[in-house]
Amino acid sequence: MPPAVREKMEQMMGGAASSVTVTKGGTRQVAGYTCQDYVVAMGQTLTTKVCATTALQFPAPNVDYRKFASFAGAGAAMAQQPHAQAWGRWPTR
Repeated sequence: MPPAVREKMEQMMGGAASSVTVTKGGTRQVAGYTCQDYVVAMGQTLTTKVCATTALQFPAPNVDYRKFASFAGAGAAMAQQPHAQAWGRWPTR
């Protein structure tokens, strides 16, 4: 990420973006494909687990991504609700 973009992101996120870590884990099989486990953490606020593979070429065959477009609008509307504003402050495992 270019330094200017990182700096802007850090300002928008209150400095949380400056503490992004990626930890490589083991490998496993998912749906018949070998994937590499990663844990991506942004400070203490956000932790995401990912199992990434290079066995599939993008775009994945037989996937109609237009079916998922409606999720974007619904998710944005939900994020504006007062109870959703507190989700970022809740601890996750």
